[in-house]
Amino acid sequence: MVLTVGSTIVGTYGEDSQSTGIGADPSNDFSPSTNEGAVYVFTRSGTNWSQQEYLKASSMASPGKWFGHSVKLSADGNALAVAARREESNATGINGDQEDTSASGSGAVYLFTRNQAIWSQQAYVKATNTRTGNRFANGLDLSADGQSLAVGSPREASAATGINGDLTDTSSSRSGAVYLY
Repeated sequence: MVLTVGSTIVGTYGEDSQSTGIGADPSNDFSPSTNEGAVYVFTRSGTNWSQQEYLKASSMASPGKWFGHSVKLSADGNALAVAARREESNATGINGDQEDTSASGSGAVYLFTRNQAIWSQQAYVKATNTRTGNRFANGLDLSADGQSLAVGSPREASAATGINGDLTDTSSSRSGAVYLY
């Protein structure tokens, strides 16, 4: 067992591998370039850095997902949030149908946890009011303990104000919203 002293996460939203999931094959590229995206996890032991994991979205590969557009690692290095701001599922909430691709550019967040050196996906997160082009996950933040997540959606269209407004309102184009989990 190697004691991990530090971790670094690198999101590469322009990466082109067609692979999906944890430990995917990075050489399985789309042609031409598609901006599918990937995340690389590096760990440090002493002065030596090594790649620990290669992460892809668990949903089917599709051009322009931008998985890795934004990444946030918890303070202990054991929880990771990955934004895919152009992901296209029409799912809502937590762990919905990732394969329904009828909401282009709606965006998603993938949550991963690490137990020792093993990464696993814990959740697939969508807005509670998913719509085409909302770009949910354009920005995100993860609490130090990995238990709370904030997700920005700059093109959300509700005219609601304050907390828990009317999510069905679409009268204010690109007004934006923040979702807390």
